[in-house]
Amino acid sequence: MNTTFQKLLAVTMLAGSVLHADSSTNKTAMNYRSVGRNLARQYGTTWHRQLHRPKRHDSWGSEVQATLYYEDSTNGSSIGKYFGFDGRRQLNVGEGCSDCVDIDRAHFVHDCKCNECDDGNTECAECRLQGTIKLSGTRDAWGVELSYYQNLDCLFDGFYFLLNAPINREENHLKLRRNKAECCNSCQCNPCECGSACTSGCNSCSSKSNSSCGSCSSCTTGCPQNCEKKCDELCEVKQCITKCGCEATVGIADYFAGNIVQDSPNSQAALTRARIRGDQSQTELGDLDFLVGWDFYREDDAHVGINAAVTFPTSSDAGSRNAFEPRAGNGDHWGLGAGATASFTPWSDDDQELEIIFAANYRYLFEGEERRVLGVKGQNWGHYMLVGTVNCVGVQPAANVLATKVDVTPGSEIDALVGLAYTWNDWTFDIGYNIYARETEDVDLKKNSWCDCTYGFAGKDYCADRSMPCFTEADIAKCDHAICCAQCSDGDAGPFINRCDLDTSVAETPSFATHKLYGGVGYTTTDWEYPVQFKVGAFYEWASSRKSPENWSIFGGVALSY
Repeated sequence: MNTTFQKLLAVTMLAGSVLHADSSTNKTAMNYRSVGRNLARQYGTTWHRQLHRPKRHDSWGSEVQATLYYEDSTNGSSIGKYFGFDGRRQLNVGEGCSDCVDIDRAHFVHDCKCNECDDGNTECAECRLQGTIKLSGTRDAWGVELSYYQNLDCLFDGFYFLLNAPINREENHLKLRRNKAECCNSCQCNPCECGSACTSGCNSCSSKSNSSCGSCSSCTTGCPQNCEKKCDELCEVKQCITKCGCEATVGIADYFAGNIVQDSPNSQAALTRARIRGDQSQTELGDLDFLVGWDFYREDDAHVGINAAVTFPTSSDAGSRNAFEPRAGNGDHWGLGAGATASFTPWSDDDQELEIIFAANYRYLFEGEERRVLGVKGQNWGHYMLVGTVNCVGVQPAANVLATKVDVTPGSEIDALVGLAYTWNDWTFDIGYNIYARETEDVDLKKNSWCDCTYGFAGKDYCADRSMPCFTEADIAKCDHAICCAQCSDGDAGPFINRCDLDTSVAETPSFATHKLYGGVGYTTTDWEYPVQFKVGAFYEWASSRKSPENWSIFGGVALSY
């Protein structure tokens, strides 16, 4: 019991402390607030007027509500930093290791042209794979939330139950954009020689040198006019082929979208996990929340109550095929919890009153199995680097094999609200504050879910048309960590990536808190036999530093009492 209390206290304290934490970057998963955790929309606007009241003698004591909503995120750059690394969303891709290069392009698109296996050809990777990439993410959600309240005074005075069930459409957009310096070579046709200007005989060639690449992009006769400009805008290989009609070459963005596959001597499989490929959407029933409560003090102008609740998981896991997958609920996680509600009226007049309302719900979400992409200790974006498999030909992105089944425990969360309601005749005006906080997830690797002595980071000059060698004791003795030999050195690879090198924190969502200010207006047909309520409202939600989407929302609903 003491442990539970400590967890509840720790989660509540996140409201003040978590804003100063800065540990959320180089991530592969974001488990943000589910749509069903939203007291401002469910309870804080108008509907509270009909709940927790003595049952009318001529009614069943039933209340049903349907609320339409739309949410749109506003912190795209913060989400980009979350999935980037070192707290940055803008990263420099280049060749080798230097202060100006964050990522060596050879770790993403394999190219062994400089290796002896390529018959002495020293022409290495081209400028299409270098430049600056920038990440940004957005989230849109809309749907309907159905709520049912039933007074149970017939069983025990003050008893009731409440059921919430959201049906949600979620669209997440994680985009990787390249600057024009990188897009310049996305569309080429028999390029002419480039110097300070293009040589004669090249119609439509660009005369402008690309300072970042050291050469200029160019198109000969036969390429559509403004081919380069179109490719700069589209920055997608398939679109370049369609729009420009030129021979298209791949770029870094195509690697993260899972579009790059290469044959010998650079045999490379496509990225299939933690892809960054723009729009992803999902429509499903969010988790069901069933609550049984007891208002041990209840009058017309005040009430105090407690409740116990269970969360039934009906939504699917977010999965690992794409980074920033949409999610409506909490995945395969059951939850248990408790809460409290209270209200009182400090002032009233003939046709007016002022009411203060309070509600708080605590849930503990239990362990469940998910598939998530792990990281490699000490390595930024190690999950995106290329690995080879011992005694096998070719390379593949590490995320393909780091996507493994793990045990995920979301743990404690709290959703609390305090509001002020002014009623004039049949009109109600609400304003209030709503906080949601969650502790850091716990991700544990399952037993026998990883094979040691199997995978190693591919050296930049490894010829992928031959099988990856089995590392010797001498190879392993060279390094005290699995990744050090793969960073900037030549050769086949560093030592193995073993279980002890896997970083589960990369797949964990850190603790976070979100804060809402909300307002709404409603109208109740109090003189009808079965009163009907109409409400509209809005809120703005801001979040802990890049740990969750920030949202603005509008909503409207109707409720029936019978």
